[in-house]
Amino acid sequence: MIKQTRRGFLKTVLGSIASLGLTSCKSVSVSESFDVCVVGSGPAGAVLAAELVRRGARILLVEGGPLPAVYQRSPSKDVCNLESISESIPYPVEEAHFLGDGGTSNIWSGDVPRLQPFDFDRRNSYIPSDAPWPVTYEELEQYFQKAEQELFVHGEESTSYSPPRAKSFPYSLGSEGNTINLKRLLGGHGYLVERVPHTLWEGSVVNVNKTHVPPFLSSGKGHFLRGAWITRVLSGSGRRITGLEARTLDHRTMTIRARHYVLACGGIETPRLLLLSRSAEFPHGIGNGSDLVGRYFMEGPLVRVGTAKLPASRKYANPKDEKAVSWRFYRELKERRLGGAIFEFSLSPAESKLTLGAVLEMKPSASNRVVLSEKYKDCFGLPAADVILAMSENERKTWRHVKEIGRRVFTDLGVKSFELGSGEGEWCDHHMGTCRMGDDPKTSIVDRNLKVHGTENLYVTGSAPFVTAGVGGPTLLLTALSLRLSDHLVEKVLRRGY
Repeated sequence: MIKQTRRGFLKTVLGSIASLGLTSCKSVSVSESFDVCVVGSGPAGAVLAAELVRRGARILLVEGGPLPAVYQRSPSKDVCNLESISESIPYPVEEAHFLGDGGTSNIWSGDVPRLQPFDFDRRNSYIPSDAPWPVTYEELEQYFQKAEQELFVHGEESTSYSPPRAKSFPYSLGSEGNTINLKRLLGGHGYLVERVPHTLWEGSVVNVNKTHVPPFLSSGKGHFLRGAWITRVLSGSGRRITGLEARTLDHRTMTIRARHYVLACGGIETPRLLLLSRSAEFPHGIGNGSDLVGRYFMEGPLVRVGTAKLPASRKYANPKDEKAVSWRFYRELKERRLGGAIFEFSLSPAESKLTLGAVLEMKPSASNRVVLSEKYKDCFGLPAADVILAMSENERKTWRHVKEIGRRVFTDLGVKSFELGSGEGEWCDHHMGTCRMGDDPKTSIVDRNLKVHGTENLYVTGSAPFVTAGVGGPTLLLTALSLRLSDHLVEKVLRRGY
């Protein structure tokens, strides 16, 4: 969605956590028996852990950060385990990776629109015929609602083009940042716009380290181990995972034991960890019997469609800058068998300028993937992750149609002076699709309950299980999937007792 600048903010946050060291928020022995161990304290992991302890499970939450000062100068190469390869375009991995309590909820914009029902529909040309989503929008509706409660989502009345909803937003956006000028300018031409649903807690964008980790710790059943890097998933004979190998930056090694394990490490680190975990039972890495772990990496290209100069004589009801989005053309693009797009309108009354941008959908491609680097190693001597990413003809076709839609919008508005973009833009910093979910082990990594095929007690949550990316952003869906996983684990651990 509308993206904030992150590089400077990341440096500021890394500096602020240096003095925290590698201590635990709560003393814990890794030899203790836990119902579930959750790896990663970002939105997917923290929401899952908090929900599980609320329902009575004994949980260990593991986080690799925060970083000590010695690693701050080049965290992406020395600690983050991330490098970037690109066949045709640069990709700044480090801008979307945060090591520390709360994960990427420390650096995100807070925008949380839903995906569209058609994103899950088998008629969607971007869904592989042999690997459809194993869940439907209707099945996820109750979890979308719960995720919106969990993330304190504020929204306004939807338009006829917006993702449908069974209930209103939990909280109203109110009048702050209203879009009265944009709605008047565009509404008469059928271009319905709305403000992006947004998370807001105590006046700030939601950070799960403030909203979910404290109740997790105060529950008496939640334990938080920080500064522990999971470097290997351990397996015994058969399908059962027996533990997690963890290391610290002061060269200690430990084994973490639980009945069930959940990887919530993001769309790059999760497949890397599975690929690193080779054994006699899993010679190519856990879940990688069909050579799919790490494949189908997807992002969200954010492109500038065009800018237009509006008549200087135009009167505005609100003197402040306005921003809004429109789903108006999503279905039109999908029916052309293209990627979807959500359009972003920005209006500056002071400059009489209208700017149009769009987030485009990437088609899943087996060649876009995360692999183990043959050149770089992390601070433990293990292969780093390489991201291979290239734009395809699918994205280029979608862009050409989006550009023509931009021309149509400006023409319909009667604008005489406008300039269309050339396809330049940036990334939304969303890592999706590298451990996709599905019913067939030959075409997916995890099943409909997010359990890794070929294992009895290993799960993956977050955006890695996405089959398609859509254009709404991943956070609401990944939170919904974590809440859905909590139902499965509660049934398995607390009711069935295994």
